[in-house]
Amino acid sequence: MYSIDKKGDLTISEFLYRSIKDDILTGKISSGTKLPSKRNLAQQCGVSLTTVQNAYDMLLSEGCIRSEYRKGYYAETLPDLFFSHQKFESPKKAQTPKRNNAKQNEKRSLFPFSVWSRLMRQVISEYGDTLLDRMPIEGVMELRLEISNYLFRSIGMKIDPDRIIIAAGPEYLCTLILTLLGRTKIYAVEDPGYKKIPTIYSLGGAPVRYIPTDLEGVIPDALASSGASVLHISPQNHFPTGYVMTLSRRQMLLSWLAASEGRYIIEDDFDSELRLSGRRIDPLFTIDPTGRVIYMNTFTSTVAPSFRVGYLVLPEELSRVLHTKAGGLSCTVAAFEQYTLAKFIGGGHFERYLNRCRSAYKKKKNHITESLLDFQDFLTILPSVTGTNLLIKFHDLNNSSKVYEALKKNNFAVPLADYCKNPPSELESTFVINYSDLEENDINNIKNCLKEVLTP
Repeated sequence: MYSIDKKGDLTISEFLYRSIKDDILTGKISSGTKLPSKRNLAQQCGVSLTTVQNAYDMLLSEGCIRSEYRKGYYAETLPDLFFSHQKFESPKKAQTPKRNNAKQNEKRSLFPFSVWSRLMRQVISEYGDTLLDRMPIEGVMELRLEISNYLFRSIGMKIDPDRIIIAAGPEYLCTLILTLLGRTKIYAVEDPGYKKIPTIYSLGGAPVRYIPTDLEGVIPDALASSGASVLHISPQNHFPTGYVMTLSRRQMLLSWLAASEGRYIIEDDFDSELRLSGRRIDPLFTIDPTGRVIYMNTFTSTVAPSFRVGYLVLPEELSRVLHTKAGGLSCTVAAFEQYTLAKFIGGGHFERYLNRCRSAYKKKKNHITESLLDFQDFLTILPSVTGTNLLIKFHDLNNSSKVYEALKKNNFAVPLADYCKNPPSELESTFVINYSDLEENDINNIKNCLKEVLTP
């Protein structure tokens, strides 16, 4: 009756269930028709009685058939809405996308996959079935301890691991902040800035204000007049400009913070590890006398975009508030990933990987900068010391629009104004080039685009 060879990836029971159901829905088996006995169908298909019983049980549970004592199984009368002439087919396996993007492959080549896979095996061997245990909201102690040690080595932050909270990327980190600080406060963000941050706060129900920036950072007067009581900034590496906030501006923001009890600063250190020259500045967290700076960072850029692990360092007061408000919740990052990352950091692999990234990115930045110097009569390369973005400003607005159209075809440049809520007119001629994924031929293409548009 039914050819088991056509079951594909389905189990035999599910194949029989779907086949019989399809025949009932399409009318091949009319309402009231008696179905073969379990023994007869098992013999016809060459399967066990248990397999047929499982198929009939699924049909019974959906009301497709009914069972009559000592008589057998009968096709049920179904309402019109139940009928469908869709043919049930074995689901096809999803095709694995081909990794033919040379840019992505080049970036992946920096990551030590062999080390990571070895650490994964170690974690399975050492932790076993404890990987299945429920985790507290703050995450596993091993990872929090390694992050604490890393922060002390890299930027001099001496942090109790109990004040570190692990979460799955900026979405969950900002949601935790909303839980701690409340949704009635006004949240201020940098303009231009990372668009995802204000989106998360807005979706969480909090009002958002966009504060303009200059070369030193957020403009204090604009912040003061905004009515905001929470400021989300990235002083170590402003996105997308790569500017570093000056000490005087940081001190002014700390004065703003201290002026009111209900104010907080979220210090987002995203991507600051990729500083290509000089040392990283002292975090606001370490020089804040009020105890109301929340430090935030993720591994989504330094490791991989798909690696959804981030963390908060909370002031002591907020650490207590978290356990009061959300202590019963679980961490949003799998224990397996956390233990593996802990070994990756603790074994020095993370810092060696960062050093390779810095070296590779510095070469690329120097290369593209040298290429752009050929067009210094038409554009200026704006200074940046951190991150992987390069800003170029065209002297002539007409030239800038022509060049952008040429570069846009290959996704080589984005107008700086695209990162602004309220873009000032002077940004119309400034563009952002992310050079982290650029290859030799990409840089040559950029140069050719500029040559074609700018030179007679």
